[in-house]
Amino acid sequence: MGFLNIKALSLKMRFIYSFVFVIIITITILSAVNHIRWNRNYLKQVRDEGLILTQTLAQGIMDPIVRNDFYTLNEYVNTLIKKKTIAYIVITDKHDHVLAQSPGALSLIPEPINSRVSGLDKTFMVQTYYNSDLETRINDISVPVVIELNKWGTVRVGFSLAYMQAEIARNLLVVMVTSLISILMGIGAGLILSRFVTEPIKKFSQSMETVASGNFEQEVSIDTADEFGLLARSFNEMAVSLKKNKLELEKTYQRLIQKEKMAALGELTARIAHEIKNPLGIIKGTAQILVDEKEPVDVKLEIAGFIIDEVNRLDAKVRDLLNHSRLQAPVLQKVSINDVLEDTIHIWEYQKREGKNITIFRNYDRNLPLLMLDREQMRQVILNLIINSCEAMPDGGRITVTAGFDFQKEDHPNCKGRKSVVVAFEDTGIGIHEKDLDRIFEPFFTTKKDGTGLGLATVNRIVENHKGKISVESRINAGTRFFLQFPINEIA
Repeated sequence: MGFLNIKALSLKMRFIYSFVFVIIITITILSAVNHIRWNRNYLKQVRDEGLILTQTLAQGIMDPIVRNDFYTLNEYVNTLIKKKTIAYIVITDKHDHVLAQSPGALSLIPEPINSRVSGLDKTFMVQTYYNSDLETRINDISVPVVIELNKWGTVRVGFSLAYMQAEIARNLLVVMVTSLISILMGIGAGLILSRFVTEPIKKFSQSMETVASGNFEQEVSIDTADEFGLLARSFNEMAVSLKKNKLELEKTYQRLIQKEKMAALGELTARIAHEIKNPLGIIKGTAQILVDEKEPVDVKLEIAGFIIDEVNRLDAKVRDLLNHSRLQAPVLQKVSINDVLEDTIHIWEYQKREGKNITIFRNYDRNLPLLMLDREQMRQVILNLIINSCEAMPDGGRITVTAGFDFQKEDHPNCKGRKSVVVAFEDTGIGIHEKDLDRIFEPFFTTKKDGTGLGLATVNRIVENHKGKISVESRINAGTRFFLQFPINEIA
């Protein structure tokens, strides 16, 4: 039940619930105790009053009993039976013969109750029982009529306890009304008291949210001498300290950014210098041979080819660097990944060098939806991964390109329940060392003799710009698998 979930309640509601709970428990205990006391006290009071009345009646009818004055006895009975608290009256002689009774009195008295009175001698008897005919509890009081130590008769009066029960019910009603008023007053007191406690806490909460959002100008305005005032002053001092620390952190962060920029620039410069130095050395050496008049013409022609090769290599390195640094934001459109794969593979098969014994196997799921992709950038990614696989298989091999959902079922007429499309490139090449797997997507990292280390870094950036993911699995001399995962963000 939700209302019993204390942890989900606000502090104010906890105050109110606590007050109401304490009041209800207190009133319940007091009501139970009072109910028991009322029953006992009322019962004793009715018994004492009834006993006095019965004894008084026994004293008053001594003379009529001695004279067998039935008329006077019946007058007594008819007069007393008019009282609401008296259910019946029976007057008997010393032989238990009825001298006078209220209408139907004997028929109202159960036999077990009646039989106990027959042996009554010189003392009174009080019996309390439930009378099913009258549907109420009865105090049956019997008092002997004793004259000069001799029993002359018995007076029996049945006192109804319905009046007592009604009085107790009225008292309980008063208690219930009082309890309701007390609960309402408790709720009011809880609201008032909780205001003094929850309002400062609410201010603290709002101030902490403001400070957590980065605004350290926030202050808690609680000018009291209690714990809340002390806490407010401590909070304000903390906010001032956080503000100073934030300014220091910003300055330190800016310095770190500058250092990182300089370090990155230094690393980039060193790598570029390293990539350019060797080709420039070769170009310089061959140029010196070209200007030497003693060298034969055929040697100079061969040397000139070296210069052209090195210039082409420099051009490729610079082009890779520019492609990586100037990568444009993708121009997204609805694209079939299967079509892009097939077009790019056709281009590679048309342009691949002769003598390369490499075969590409396709495994496309024809139910794939259209994806929001940049077609040209995807071609660049696919072509780069195919070229990498080819370079990992110098003696030839097999490349398997697979396109499907992130999980497969035996039947999937549509892509309901699937969240992404996965494209895998698997080769049978030499593999990648495990220690290098975490670095292959870093710019300028390469294990190839003539590599720039920018190909896979560019692939990674393109995939991330498409909100996709790229991952790799590899084993030495067993091959490598690259996985491209793209979200299904539109289905046509």
